[in-house]
Amino acid sequence: MTLVIPMSNRQKNLLDLPTTGKIAEVAADIIRAVKADNRGLTNAQLAVMIGAKDADVITRMENAETAKVPASLITAIGWAYGSEYIQPYMGLMGFKAVPIHCDRAIKAMPALTALVAKLAVHIRDGGGLDHVGIAAILPELREADGVIGALRSAALEMGYAA
Repeated sequence: MTLVIPMSNRQKNLLDLPTTGKIAEVAADIIRAVKADNRGLTNAQLAVMIGAKDADVITRMENAETAKVPASLITAIGWAYGSEYIQPYMGLMGFKAVPIHCDRAIKAMPALTALVAKLAVHIRDGGGLDHVGIAAILPELREADGVIGALRSAALEMGYAA
């Protein structure tokens, strides 16, 4: 069976389609990294933890002896052990594994930075925070307020008083 990639997708992707060999190699690296950082973890224990059929599945993955690596197992490793372990798999597609709570903080930075920069420029130019000064920073202030509100809501969802 030949995989046909539409021309429009070929132009969008900077990376080549990963081969089954490359996927198996990355899966093996992931299994080895999890086991290296969790000394004494057996293939049977790892299989139970990530919902693999049995320890043989983990052994085959670790030895790159499988042509197909179930995404469900990679996902389970990320869930159980952290996004840093699945980064090589995500990298095959040109993506980065970032936990959602980190993504929120990363997305907050531009709005907060814009507000601070505008405040600094306004103060540097001798402006105070009178009605003219507030009017000058109002768009950035609104955007930063929205971001801070979203972060507060996330904190409340996590059980923190914000």
